[in-house]
Amino acid sequence: MLDDLNRRAFMGTSGRLAAAPAGVSAWSALHPAVSVARGEFVAPSEKIRVALIGCGWMGNANLDDFMRAPEVTIVALCDVDKRHLDRTAEKVEKKYGKKPTRRPTSTRSSTGRTSTR
Repeated sequence: MLDDLNRRAFMGTSGRLAAAPAGVSAWSALHPAVSVARGEFVAPSEKIRVALIGCGWMGNANLDDFMRAPEVTIVALCDVDKRHLDRTAEKVEKKYGKKPTRRPTSTRSSTGRTSTR
């Protein structure tokens, strides 16, 4: 391999290696996630709207993670247990200042049957 390496090949390879980090840093400075990490304003077109289905223990753990991200907005909630739904809706309203769309549902109300068979 060293026999094939000439000055022109060496300079070309060195130049590409030196330019690669500059290209990556230029791209990352323009990426919306970098702006969010810096605490800058998130444009509405860059927001992620989430509807949470299942407001129990795991659903609320996921909800807490989502609500930490400034680019995420919780817009709707759905759960079969009205107590879970109401408790989670209060948490979302406290964070965003408005109530999310809530939809209590069950297998019986959505399918008209009592069994999923």
